[in-house]
Amino acid sequence: MKQQIMGLVSMGRIVIILTASVFLIACGDQPDPVGEQEVPTQQTTQKEMVTVTVVRPLLSDVTQTVIATGTLGPKQSSNIGPLVPGVITRIFVKVGDRVKKGDRLFQTRPDEYQRRVDEAKARLAVARAREANAQSNFDRSRILVEKGHNSQAQLDNVRTTLDVSKAESQLRGAELRTAKQNLTDTLVRAPYDAAITRRYNDEGVYLSTGSRTGPESTLLQLQENHIVVAVVRVPESSLNKLFVNMEAKVYIAGQAGPRTANVYAINDMVDIASRTVELRLGLDNYDFSIKTGQFVRAELIIGTKPSLTLPKTTVFADEKGKFVWVLNGSIVRKTPVEVQDEGQANILVLTGVTASDQIVLVKDHILTDGDRVQVGAN
Repeated sequence: MKQQIMGLVSMGRIVIILTASVFLIACGDQPDPVGEQEVPTQQTTQKEMVTVTVVRPLLSDVTQTVIATGTLGPKQSSNIGPLVPGVITRIFVKVGDRVKKGDRLFQTRPDEYQRRVDEAKARLAVARAREANAQSNFDRSRILVEKGHNSQAQLDNVRTTLDVSKAESQLRGAELRTAKQNLTDTLVRAPYDAAITRRYNDEGVYLSTGSRTGPESTLLQLQENHIVVAVVRVPESSLNKLFVNMEAKVYIAGQAGPRTANVYAINDMVDIASRTVELRLGLDNYDFSIKTGQFVRAELIIGTKPSLTLPKTTVFADEKGKFVWVLNGSIVRKTPVEVQDEGQANILVLTGVTASDQIVLVKDHILTDGDRVQVGAN
């Protein structure tokens, strides 16, 4: 019996030992939560490297200019009214017509002025008849004095009558010439080659000759515009750079390209309100393509100096201003620049880059500061 009990105890010990072994083995299969954590794989997304072309700033002689703005005006302009007062019976032109010097513009009713001519002719005829009678009396009286039949005093009286009649004839002659001129002036003609730019009144209106600027005495506006004048202003700070006959490029609104002109007048007065001075430049308008009143910008050429230039396509702008992409090794850097657009294919670079810098030509790709790029063939 004792041996049976000891056998059972031994078998229990074996079971316990096996159970513990299984437990330890099972625990050994689990990862250590502290020392043996699994590290996740890191997948890095890299931006595709862009191939770019580069240019260097070009050192060249750049034209230095002073910018002036203003308006185009005619060579001369006139408000034309009647030369004699009266009712306008005929207008021969309309706005937009171009006339030559001496062409008919309009007609004032001539009837009254023709009557005045007829009256003046009659008065002159009377005066000349009196003069002829006085001359005859003087001739007879002089003969009688020579023969001793009349006194010298009588001859002097007859001479006085003759002088008065001659003066009256001259007066009536002057009146007739005035009447004829007034009759001629009922037909108003163009004083110079011009364009009709405005019409203030119509036929049937009575116009006076008192005021040349009011609607009661003005019918048409004429402008001589086969030559136009660019009236522009520049800051007084540039006054010492200006001189008569200096060359300028004139840009006109609506025109394809600039026109060459020269300064022919510089006003001696500086406008105290705007602190600017007025310049005038003449432009040939043989084809009448330029219209008075158009906006004009003049670039007054004051010389040249060596300056750096870049293609306009290399210069960009954001809320902070102008900038370019400068290649530093294989990295692009956003670099602020100060530029001046001269209206040419290249733009003048005042500050920000040097002649040795490589400037990136950006076409189809958008860059950010610090991007890595590779340079391809230009």
